[in-house]
Amino acid sequence: MSTAPAAKYSGLTSLRPKTAPALGKDDSPVMFEGTELEDVEEWIDEFNLFCEIYDVAERNRCRLLTKYVSHRVCSALKGIPQYNSND
Repeated sequence: MSTAPAAKYSGLTSLRPKTAPALGKDDSPVMFEGTELEDVEEWIDEFNLFCEIYDVAERNRCRLLTKYVSHRVCSALKGIPQYNSND
């Protein structure tokens, strides 16, 4: 990750935007492509921080996550039974 998550979102905590920005916008997480296994935990930490700042409910995070990953990763996630049950 190029920018430390806390620093990237530090100015947004008081603003509480209503809508999470689309992939590619300045305040969105970088797209996760799944090419570096060691980056998974760091990316998920950033995504969770992003969701907290944008006040995304836990039950909605699984579906939102697919908007910030590659098509290959999205297909893999949708193939997991817990995805369809929002676990």
